[in-house]
Amino acid sequence: MLLVMIWGSSLGPPAQVGVGQVYAAATPVSVESIILTGLTPTMNAASSDTDGNTFVNDGRTFVYIDNGYTGTITATFITPLTVNGLAVADQTVAVATGANAAVGPFLPETFNTSSGKCQVTWSGTTTVTFGVMAW
Repeated sequence: MLLVMIWGSSLGPPAQVGVGQVYAAATPVSVESIILTGLTPTMNAASSDTDGNTFVNDGRTFVYIDNGYTGTITATFITPLTVNGLAVADQTVAVATGANAAVGPFLPETFNTSSGKCQVTWSGTTTVTFGVMAW
């Protein structure tokens, strides 16, 4: 299992925060709570729409990706943040054929849109599923 962790800094807000954008066509998914007795996450189909999926992000949110596709896929987590007029690069995560990846947590100042959601797009969606969890 591939584990990718993105850790944020507690050094305070960036110099300039851009206004996030959620596209109307992005498919929202629910966030489930990780509990002491265990969670079997709901696995959502990756949206084949070019705008992907969105989920509410509180900074303690993780995405678990299962790639059942016959090739490597890339999950792109959109970063609407700008610092001093420069766009922060989107976070991309490659998931190999038949592999899984746990990605997060997502620093809200970097990943959230103005509506408090994180957006992910997919390079491939056939037999690609994902669950969204928070602790």
